[in-house]
Amino acid sequence: AASAPGLAEVQAHFPFSLDGFQVEAVEAMLAEESLMVAAPTGSGKTAVAEAAAVIALAQGKRLIYTTPLKALSNQKLRELQARFGDDKVGLVTGDVAFQPRAEIVVMTTEILRNILYGEKAASSPPGGREEAAAAAPQGGREEAA
Repeated sequence: AASAPGLAEVQAHFPFSLDGFQVEAVEAMLAEESLMVAAPTGSGKTAVAEAAAVIALAQGKRLIYTTPLKALSNQKLRELQARFGDDKVGLVTGDVAFQPRAEIVVMTTEILRNILYGEKAASSPPGGREEAAAAAPQGGREEAA
């Protein structure tokens, strides 16, 4: 199995130096600790999420990146494709399931909630929960409704 990169390898992914809170978050992720980042808009929370993606991909794991709105999911899909490659990033929203088995899957928070609670809602993607469940990380619920 692949192993986690070090802080230097994660930092190398970025064209700027990580701030103190970002370094602290990366160190916590590398130590496999749980963490929550609460910071003002524009302060660099997305860099922490990208660092999580770098770590996950290096370990051969998948990552789900959630957003509250479909429009933001579409924007993050494009941004993450630019950073990690078109083939590594997918999208699952209420009406789109694009590469749901990709290594990084962007989805609305509602879709993730439905996956976690095993609910089929009106916002399920085409193909129902089966396609949404395909985006679930290993260990997630993957049974059909």
